[in-house]
Amino acid sequence: MLLILAMVTTAHADNPRYAGIVVDLDNGEVLYAENIDDQRYPASLTKMMTLYLTFEALEEGTLRLDQPLPVSRLCGRQARC
Repeated sequence: MLLILAMVTTAHADNPRYAGIVVDLDNGEVLYAENIDDQRYPASLTKMMTLYLTFEALEEGTLRLDQPLPVSRLCGRQARC
């Protein structure tokens, strides 16, 4: 994980276009933070809404982290779907 952190910090160091945060989920310690208080616009509203609905479903218990999710054949054949 530290290697990934080092690569991210080197690639985007001092670039105001990028923001990032890495948090140790065991204790809440922030391991890396860059431009975390600056206003950012999501790269894709669809992606943000998918995340929002996913976290909502996890909280409600209608979705589990170990639950398989169905994917259409068309989507499964796509490089990106």
